[in-house]
Amino acid sequence: MADNKLVPQSKNKLPWYEQALPMEGRATFLPFQDTLPGSVMNQRSWALPGIIAGAANAITAPGRAYSGSDPMFDPQEEAANFAMNVMGGGMGASRAAPAPAGALGMNAFHRTAIPFEGNFARNRPQSQNSFSGPEGFYFSRHSKDPTTDVFGRHVIQADVKVTNPAPVSQVSFGVGNHTTPRAVLPVTPVWAKLNNIDPKQGGYVIANSVADAIAGNTARRPNTYAEYEQQFYSALMDKKVFKLVNPEILTPGDVSLLKLHGYNGFEYKRPQTATSSMPSQIVALDPEQIVRKAAWTEPK
Repeated sequence: MADNKLVPQSKNKLPWYEQALPMEGRATFLPFQDTLPGSVMNQRSWALPGIIAGAANAITAPGRAYSGSDPMFDPQEEAANFAMNVMGGGMGASRAAPAPAGALGMNAFHRTAIPFEGNFARNRPQSQNSFSGPEGFYFSRHSKDPTTDVFGRHVIQADVKVTNPAPVSQVSFGVGNHTTPRAVLPVTPVWAKLNNIDPKQGGYVIANSVADAIAGNTARRPNTYAEYEQQFYSALMDKKVFKLVNPEILTPGDVSLLKLHGYNGFEYKRPQTATSSMPSQIVALDPEQIVRKAAWTEPK
């Protein structure tokens, strides 16, 4: 059962009018926000209803654009939200109460070195806008850009439905200011047993919360493996083990954990302040999320 205990929100470092109110997990009309919607590890906190938060974002958008205080400022998205809330779109049609992300299908492009006919399937090569692993179907919002060019000149245009994308955070690894985009997912003892996870494998951290894992506030690893193994399994039973999922290299275990928490892909927008080179991309987990629309081959 999800942990729906209401916990207080942390205080903002910047004045409220210099940053956008986060919309992810926020209820449209009720005063709460979820950290991991649909997940068994969800935590719920008091928050402004989405319909009010969206209007507040519309009001603060001009100031945030001018001051540069919001590194995640997206001019197109903010302009649309401003128009809907302030210029006659009406509160009921605002960004505060949108359809789920990707519910109507996102127009996206997939590139490969070898052309193929028909629909996407699991046995097809996964080369596209990513150094992809054995799972996932990767797309770009643009048919041609410096990133997609390296994956081949055969282009497939499709509608991609990622209705509940996993949040991707810039995770600190404690080396200077370097961060790496990762989805931070709590690991349950049942999932760990079903997937026969090995503490020696990389990608797992021990922390008190998702926020601590993102900030790099993780448990110090003991000197011996025996001590670490004991630490790992003790933390696992306390629900303090998190997997850092790399959207670019998904494994079958990653996909099963994403689905356990109710996610069906990624919609990653690379922030301007990112220190990692991982590009913006859309990732669907299943071929049923993809509807092919057109295909062509770029000239050499």
